[in-house]
Amino acid sequence: MKTKRFGFTLIELLVAVVIIGVLASISVGTYQTQMENARNNARQANVKSIYTALIMDSGDTAANDKMGGYLDSTITTAVTNTGSQLPTADRNKCYFYIGEGEEFLVIVAADKGDAYYAEGSAAAVNGITGADPIAAAKGLTCDSNLDALDDVSTAFTSAAKGVSINGTATDAT
Repeated sequence: MKTKRFGFTLIELLVAVVIIGVLASISVGTYQTQMENARNNARQANVKSIYTALIMDSGDTAANDKMGGYLDSTITTAVTNTGSQLPTADRNKCYFYIGEGEEFLVIVAADKGDAYYAEGSAAAVNGITGADPIAAAKGLTCDSNLDALDDVSTAFTSAAKGVSINGTATDAT
């Protein structure tokens, strides 16, 4: 006489659980990478937006050397006058403006601190490669010493001004 078998064996259930666990771990890793890429793309777009706002604002003024002389309040005014909004810092990555004379730079570090996104005058951007770009990116946290920001690019002397564009960091995810 044959008995009817109901349900699954323990081995079959364990195999199913292991397969689901492997698939979940793969998808979580992919999700984290995609979120990191999204944050970095947003940072790059924000740097370009700030740069464009500063270029537009400098065209409204008579002084051509204004690009190196922005202060925190004038950056805020320049960006908001174009209808944009200042980005908020996330994961201790703040946006910085560094300027001296006609040279200027808007820069932010990437998520892992191993890269940066920068827009500005050609000499300032090209000067980053003359310095150590990885060290520059690692130094771009919200608690950076603004006096040391002139070391980011070889285009700046010790007289360069550094301004944190968006203040303190928040723990945005």
